[in-house]
Amino acid sequence: MSSRIIKDIAFFAGVHFENSFMINLYECDMGMLVHTDDVREQRVAIERIMHFVTNHLTNSLIIAQQEKDAIQKYEAAGHRLCIVPEEPYDQILGLVLLNKFNSIMEGKVEIIDITFGSKLSDYIKFQISKEEAEEMYPSKAWYNSPNVDMKDVPKKKRDKVVKLFEPDEWEQNDLTWKEKKS
Repeated sequence: MSSRIIKDIAFFAGVHFENSFMINLYECDMGMLVHTDDVREQRVAIERIMHFVTNHLTNSLIIAQQEKDAIQKYEAAGHRLCIVPEEPYDQILGLVLLNKFNSIMEGKVEIIDITFGSKLSDYIKFQISKEEAEEMYPSKAWYNSPNVDMKDVPKKKRDKVVKLFEPDEWEQNDLTWKEKKS
């Protein structure tokens, strides 16, 4: 049986829009379905979102992918970027984040709709469904991947050295689906 839950989050982030840099406060109310009976998996799914928001999205700079020159300058200055496919209007960011959060939770918990808005838009909020987000952005971009990336990272050339074990961020933070064995 699936349970329906609601989770609200808020975060600060910079936004590059029309050649200006601004700080914004975003608010997101998420309606979710729980698809697992395993309480640990439920907790891990929600904690993965919170880890991503707290450690990656908060204090990042949100910018459209077509802003190539600005992206280079921000990266050279050491800013953590969240690169979105279009101008970073609240609706676009909401669509992208709905996909990202669902990817992060890997089907254990599923966001079926969100209400997303920000201070810069006078808290006018967009109601966005999972189906809308999947239809608008179905690509293999960063926001459809279960890792913590906020931009598409080019594939590295393979080394001839075999790496036997390299833990990912979920494993490093005990946010895997299986409990660590002591």
